[in-house]
Order: sequence, then structure tokens, then C-alpha cells
Amino acid sequence: MKMVKKILFGLVAVAAVLSLASCGIKKDDPEGIIKGTAGNYSVNYKYDGDGEYRAYKSTAYQHAGALVKVTFDKDADAGNSKFGIIFGLEEKNTGKDFYIVGVGPNPAGSGGKYYVSRFEKIANIQAPNFGADDEYESYVSKTTGENGEKETIWSRDANNGLCTCDLFTDNDGNSYTYIWYQIKMDGSYAIKIGDMTNDNVTAWKNKTDDQMKSSEPTFKTGAKSITIPQSATKITPWDGTANSKAPQEAVAVYARVQGSKTLNGKVKFIKDFKEAEDIEPID
Repeated sequence: MKMVKKILFGLVAVAAVLSLASCGIKKDDPEGIIKGTAGNYSVNYKYDGDGEYRAYKSTAYQHAGALVKVTFDKDADAGNSKFGIIFGLEEKNTGKDFYIVGVGPNPAGSGGKYYVSRFEKIANIQAPNFGADDEYESYVSKTTGENGEKETIWSRDANNGLCTCDLFTDNDGNSYTYIWYQIKMDGSYAIKIGDMTNDNVTAWKNKTDDQMKSSEPTFKTGAKSITIPQSATKITPWDGTANSKAPQEAVAVYARVQGSKTLNGKVKFIKDFKEAEDIEPID
């Protein structure tokens, strides 16, 4: 009898874990191009259609920040494809709201491109520009889509937010960059894109939440820095005490594959900030 109870208890526990894991997953990827789990994700996909194919897949984790490494395979012709992360992902009755940091190795041989944007009320992730208009006034969509879709661009050193960035070469000849984002105590988002030494990656990886809450990882010279102010995030400032917590929201891997091109790369989550869950989705 005791053995039966233990088995039943074990089955209940497993079911609870699976339930918790599945409820944390948010994804929109009909072709299933984003593979992986436990902080290591990859894409190797050629899109044969017109236009582009977009996809995202979240971890079951919820964070207030993360450091990730994005790598592009040296042999793939990615064209205008983009790879990166989505954070602050919320699914509402009005549609999906999220921030996105996308990087790409285009044009070939001349560095890379990146953009940082917020999208709101997105109903169809496959629509061009997620359904938001591609004309802008002060870096905000000039008009909205049928569902009220809107984009606000925060990478502001080029027209319409598509900016030049450096990509770096690893020992295998592949291109890579690091992306870091974090909710700061004043309610703003800080974002950096660039290279880091192995020692500085390790140093950041070893920091605690308390050590990270008022600091930033050390990037090499030339990193891109973007700040999204509290007035735009609508995040209430917090002071780091037990009664005042940084908001923790879903973070996802994002891929945009240009027609007739191949996106082949990896996204590795190196360090999180203020993790809310410790259950990873089971593929």
C-alpha cells in the first residue's frame, strides 16, 4: 500500500511539473524552426517562400534581464535575416506586446545590422513588420494596422531604426555578438550589443542578482548602448528590497528568415537576472 501511494504521488508530481512547464511556453513557429531547450537554441532553416518567415519560442523562465550570445554560421547566406531575442513578452486579448533585439550578418562582408523595437497589439506575427506600419514619425509607426498594431523604434542612429553594428569572428570562423538587456531600478531598460572577453563573460556569469541590480556587464569598446526610459516602459521603479520587485516577464528566441535565404545560427543564454521560474520546457 505504501508503495502504491509513492507511485501515485510520483505520477502526480511529474504531472504537476509538466503542467507548469507547458503553461510557461509561448511560441509562434508553425514550421518548428527554433530547436533546443535549457538555454541553448538553434535555427538552420531555408525559407523558400516569398517575403519572410518569422518565429519565436520562449523559455519557461521569466526574467528581468539576460545576457545571451548570438552566433551565425559562416557558410550560411542569411541575406537580410535577423536573429535575436524577444523580452517583455505579454499575450493579451488585444494581441501580443513585446520588445525585440534583432541582429543580422548582412550585408555580407561588411559587418552587421541590428534594431531594437517595441511592438504592441500584434495579431499576426507573419504579417510584414508584424502588421505595424513601416512609415514613422519620431520613430513611432505613423499609422496602425487593422488591430491597432504599433511599433516604436529605439535603435535611433539610422533611419527607421536599422543600424550598423560590428560582428565578431570566433575560432571556427563564425560570426557572433553578445546581447544584454536588464530592467534597471528606475524602471528603464538598458540594452547593450557587442563583444566581451571570456573573462568578463565569466565575471558576469558569477554575479548574484544583488550584484547585478545596479551594475552592467563589461563590453569591449564600440558596443552599442540603448536605453528605453521608464516613461516608455511604464515599469514602476523598484528599490531592490523584498517588498519591491523587478517585473519578471517571458523572454524568447526570435528568428526572421528572408525568402530564398538560410538562417543558420545559435542563441545561448549565459546569465539571467531575477529569474522567476526554474522549470524549462520539455520538447
